[in-house]
Amino acid sequence: MHKDSNPTPAAHKVVVKPRALNRSITVKDIAAEAGVSITTVSNVLLGKSDTYAPETGVKVKEVAQRMGYRRNNLARSLVRQKSMTLGILMEASFNFSHAENQYFVGFLQGFLSEASRRGYQLKITVQDNHLSDDVIAMIDDRSIDGLVALVISPDNALMPWFDNARLPVVLVGCEARSPKASSVDVDDYECMSDLLDQVWQIGHRRYALLTGEQEHSSLAERERAFAERIAQRRDPALTTQVFKTNMEGLSVDSVLREIAALPASTRPTVLVCINDLIAVSVIRKAGDYGLRVPEDISVTGFDGFAVGDWCQPQLATIRQPLARIGSKAAEILVESIDAKDAANIHHAVLPGRVLMRESVKVPTA
Repeated sequence: MHKDSNPTPAAHKVVVKPRALNRSITVKDIAAEAGVSITTVSNVLLGKSDTYAPETGVKVKEVAQRMGYRRNNLARSLVRQKSMTLGILMEASFNFSHAENQYFVGFLQGFLSEASRRGYQLKITVQDNHLSDDVIAMIDDRSIDGLVALVISPDNALMPWFDNARLPVVLVGCEARSPKASSVDVDDYECMSDLLDQVWQIGHRRYALLTGEQEHSSLAERERAFAERIAQRRDPALTTQVFKTNMEGLSVDSVLREIAALPASTRPTVLVCINDLIAVSVIRKAGDYGLRVPEDISVTGFDGFAVGDWCQPQLATIRQPLARIGSKAAEILVESIDAKDAANIHHAVLPGRVLMRESVKVPTA
């Protein structure tokens, strides 16, 4: 056999230094291979992107992957005196078959991404409205470093505990507030106001609000925005009506029957629904009562769930930044943990986005 007369240049060879069998790759090994400091490697692996150049981050990650680096969370937790685990708490009444499911999936996508980027894993707990042994153990044995309470009710048995929390707590989508807990939520009032402004500009003057029978601060803020924004218009042609219905949109028939019975000249030209599920139910059932959407009546929702994308016509709505809510909650929680101060409180209110789509058109009557 003849030797290759054009051997691969040394610059193109991938050389990995031999290591002892069964010895784990360390940050020091990666630093030596990549030709950077141990601190730089640590910053890259922890996702602290403001401390190194982008090309350095790419290089370190490539070397770490090539060398088979695996992060040792147990070792890190012992050194840092942290469990490197974040808890998510939900009530057993959380309804995964309806809107809450889409809310949770969107939230979890953002929360998990940010938590993982910062080196944390998750522990999810579902509890009844009392202090269960599992929840007490999770908190007291320090198996979590911080806790997110997701859409829990004001009378939840944990609420008094939040006021004396020994670890950081973030409330997400919660009606209740605690002076010792941070919070993340969407700006329901401004979102509804923005939607109404656009509907007004399209030409609508006769409004009906379809809201839920349950009491919740998010609904209250949306209802308050509806009442105040409409009142600010001071237009003599403006009329409003308010109807109560089931939050899942299961009882819109009686509302549609009443609206369809009104003369076309006085009938609302737009139904402003407090959430997407009510709005989609209205669109699906309007034809049963001789109403076409949007030819006879326009419909809007609030949430931006996928169900509004799938229906025909496509639902005009407010899209909540669910993934951003999740990532912001994780960000606040980890920063409070790093500050080693459970009283490091932050309140974030995030904007939504109006999606003006096919279910709204210029009124004809």
